[in-house]
Amino acid sequence: TPNLPAIRVLRLAWNKGRIVGQKRPLKPKHVWAIRVRLELAENHRDLALFNLAIDSKLRGCDLVRMKVIDVMSSGQIKERASVLQSKTQKPVRCEISEGTRTSLEKWMHHPLLFGSEYLWPGRFHDRVHISTRQYARIVRDWVTSIGLEASAYGTHSMRRTKVTQIYKKTGKPAVVADNTLDRQFEVDAPDRVWVTDITYIRTHEGWSYLAVVIDLFSRRVVGWSMQSRMTTELALQALLAAVWRRKPKQKVMLHSDQGSQFTGGEWQSFLGKHNLVARLSWFAGKPLPVQHEPSWKLP
Repeated sequence: TPNLPAIRVLRLAWNKGRIVGQKRPLKPKHVWAIRVRLELAENHRDLALFNLAIDSKLRGCDLVRMKVIDVMSSGQIKERASVLQSKTQKPVRCEISEGTRTSLEKWMHHPLLFGSEYLWPGRFHDRVHISTRQYARIVRDWVTSIGLEASAYGTHSMRRTKVTQIYKKTGKPAVVADNTLDRQFEVDAPDRVWVTDITYIRTHEGWSYLAVVIDLFSRRVVGWSMQSRMTTELALQALLAAVWRRKPKQKVMLHSDQGSQFTGGEWQSFLGKHNLVARLSWFAGKPLPVQHEPSWKLP
């Protein structure tokens, strides 16, 4: 009858009861252990896939769609490959190390690759290449084979492994910006210095991620956004809200940590178009003094 209330089926959140968030990178001993096991098993495909995943730092969706011509030219494995990213529609160049070139050359002579356009062909006729879910299962098998917890690692771990090792050796993030703020939290005018960060909140439907932008002069939130995933889009939506609300007429220093959400190409492009200057904290320092804590809280 029309007087009865409508019944809606509540769908469980995709991340309810799961461990979500940033995945851990593999340590050098983990990389060595996985490589040794794949070499002993003579699993040429997985060894080539593992090495190229670490070298290229590509997303899983781009890695599984790589073609033979992306890594081979005139019968030789290239030293550098260029891949068009599906998310940004921009090409990215990646270096192929000597060890990876050797494993790729062995995989090229495998019978499964004969006549295939793609580098990682699927085993079913209706799939020209392996899927991202299959790639995730392969990564899980690698991790569990050396005794690691599968829930703590994922396909994103492959992207972070090489970057983490470079940072530990050089002490610099992939995108470097001077830390001119240098923990000077006293600002004499509004819209001179903004700070941004991401936190997570537990809800009845799972974890939600909150990105905020705070003006250091007033200690007020000038932009925020909440989503179910901690992505660059989450940080950009909060920053877009701040720009739309405040409409700064001069350059604004935007201070953040060196998380992947604040160092990517999309983030840097947005800052350049909206008169914002990025400033990154290179190393974790002491916590903010009590008098400098933002005076805001959730209801």
